Amino acid sequence: MPLFSYDMTVVARLGHPRSAARSLAELLDDDWILNFAPIERAMILDNLFGQHGIEPPRQRIHLAHSASLMLTLVQQTDMLSFCPWPLVETASLRDRLVALPLRERFRSHLVGVVRRAQETPSPAARSFIALFLDAMRHWAASPDHPEWRHVLRSVELIDPGAAPDA
Repeated sequence: MPLFSYDMTVVARLGHPRSAARSLAELLDDDWILNFAPIERAMILDNLFGQHGIEPPRQRIHLAHSASLMLTLVQQTDMLSFCPWPLVETASLRDRLVALPLRERFRSHLVGVVRRAQETPSPAARSFIALFLDAMRHWAASPDHPEWRHVLRSVELIDPGAAPDA
């Protein structure tokens, strides 16, 4: 059951020499640091490069087993990365990372609740989902939560009641 979606973006440190790049093709000679489970490698590389007809620069792609390590390396080196827009919008990264203005767009990611097919959510699960979505809507609109408002501008809430499998 989907709850929200977010887009992915290519990021670099503020002041990176390629921060004005307009195409992935301009970035093939750069080193990349990506955070994914080894089983996700093909999916990530297809979303980043393959869907655009670009062969990934495999010798220039490094795997970080930690998102924290990946973000630190991007901030302190000329490595590039691929990460969720909401992460770039957080106060701790907003002034340190820049999303590159590429013409290529990437598939959105869905976040939701996993359940068995044809199984309706339990009352506790329905309550959790309703409270979660209410809190997200509150933070997105509240003047008391400017940090959350900023982050949630890059998230699209999905009403599970309107979803076909709800």
